[in-house]
Amino acid sequence: MSSSTNAIAIPPVNAAVSLPVERTKRWARLLVNPASGTHDAVAQLPAIVTAFEGRGMQVVLSFTSAGNSPQALVAQTVRDHYDLVVVAGGDGPVSAVAHSLLGTDIPLGIVPVGTYNNIARSLRIPSDLDGALQVLLHGQPWRIDSAVANGTPFMEVVDVGLDARLFPVAEQIKSGAWYQLGAALRTLRYYRLCKLRIELPNGRRLVTRSLMALVSNMPYFGMRFAVAPTARPDSGLLVLTVFEHMTKLQLLRHFAAIAHGRQVQEPRISTYQGERCRITTTSRPSMPVQADGQVVGPTPVLIEVMPRALTAMAPPRTPAHRADEAP
Repeated sequence: MSSSTNAIAIPPVNAAVSLPVERTKRWARLLVNPASGTHDAVAQLPAIVTAFEGRGMQVVLSFTSAGNSPQALVAQTVRDHYDLVVVAGGDGPVSAVAHSLLGTDIPLGIVPVGTYNNIARSLRIPSDLDGALQVLLHGQPWRIDSAVANGTPFMEVVDVGLDARLFPVAEQIKSGAWYQLGAALRTLRYYRLCKLRIELPNGRRLVTRSLMALVSNMPYFGMRFAVAPTARPDSGLLVLTVFEHMTKLQLLRHFAAIAHGRQVQEPRISTYQGERCRITTTSRPSMPVQADGQVVGPTPVLIEVMPRALTAMAPPRTPAHRADEAP
């Protein structure tokens, strides 16, 4: 079997590695998305590998790509009974790996090298390399929640309405298609309030007119918008946020105010907690729905928590942390 040093020397190679039946060391699979964020993820690999090997752990390195998906790599990792899966990347790669680890006992480790790193922030994982490595080497496994929207798993948030309508064109603009800016402005201009019917688990039903609604599994999404600051990764509850009686300009101002983790009280926003909710529209057309950037179709949408379905490495939790409502 090739050593981890050789793996770094030839990064394009993602050869399958068969683990020995009798192991004297713990094994970690390190998955890297070289395109994540503004940091050079590849440049940090020697420090990551050295840190693990210094603790007596063998590292197998794999680079994700269009032809080498995180899902396929994790499937092999699960079959081979690795002890740990580490992702060096942003929220997209972390979510993809997390979904593939659901229901397994293999812990997920995160080296946050994306742009916003909302999942890592929600788990209190430091953004610097040394701090993240300390969590991987000396942290504790934490059973956290995931969730599904019409059967599609997500870690952060489900958007119903305006944000989901804007998302596809916004992704094109982010990729350099600035000619789509006009389409985004037209969508923003002509989008109208929609009548929502929301069913909560206690039998309560809400009927409201709103530009959008969010269902959060974690406190942050997007540009680290603090949409659900009371959400806890292990609570077994989702947070429903309904933006009532707000104009599009007021909504945009609110999101600007809560960017980068800032918390703002807004009386026109209603929040609810529960294990599940179902959102339908009573007017035409139906509203678009996206979960962590994946379009999951129009309403109706059933959103359900998956309690403690994933194990993640996190900093040791003190009694004060356990008592906190927000991570």
